[in-house]
Amino acid sequence: MDLTTVGMVAFGVAFFLALLGLSHFGTVIGNRRLAIDPNCIRRTAASDGVLYALFGLLMAFTFSDASARFERRRDLIVSEANALSTAASRFDLLAEPKRGELRTLLGRYVEARLALTTPTPSRADLEARQPLVVERQTAVWATAIAACSESPNLPFVLLPPLNEAFDLGEVRRNVLYHSPPTVIFVMLLLLALAAAFFAGQSLAGSTNRLRFHRIAFTGVITLTACTIIDLELPRRGLIRMIDTDRLLVELVAALR
Repeated sequence: MDLTTVGMVAFGVAFFLALLGLSHFGTVIGNRRLAIDPNCIRRTAASDGVLYALFGLLMAFTFSDASARFERRRDLIVSEANALSTAASRFDLLAEPKRGELRTLLGRYVEARLALTTPTPSRADLEARQPLVVERQTAVWATAIAACSESPNLPFVLLPPLNEAFDLGEVRRNVLYHSPPTVIFVMLLLLALAAAFFAGQSLAGSTNRLRFHRIAFTGVITLTACTIIDLELPRRGLIRMIDTDRLLVELVAALR
């Protein structure tokens, strides 16, 4: 496991323990309240239900949005790989040495694209790697323009897939860090902690400690929260895009 994966696991463990601790603390507070007023837990059930409903809705919508963004990133990789593959196949319309030169340049461009997003870099690293991508993209485009002088019909065949691939690459770069505002995640984590406390309070007065119920409740919340964060930051945690990235890796091998 790399450092980012270890960090994700560490966050999950810490969050689980925090939820478990708050759940137990809620039970302790609930038992004290019951000793003073035996009906206090029943009277607050309605307000607790509102909190659970708000937490459930926020988690459901956040999970749905994270899944949609993850699928969009995968679809963009597939579309970019298809456009690049189409462009590479149309290089066969050219005579040597232009055909071999363009295939080599395109392979170097795809390598730079892979290095740009594998693994997902920080914003600073992304901006530092981008000039190499632009440089190699410019070389491919300039060479393709020069090769189109061989026939008046070549620009209509050779340039569109290249243009589409370059556009998709820019879209992928722009959506790499598209995610909900940080306040949404803060709200989600705070509501999770509050839900664990009040859920523990609702267990007050029980004849046993209901350990399985408590652990299952906190475990499901922790797993869902970590999955949401992992979907928002693919390649940094346990969720990877190895199968999708393989399309670009295979294309680089084919262009050599």
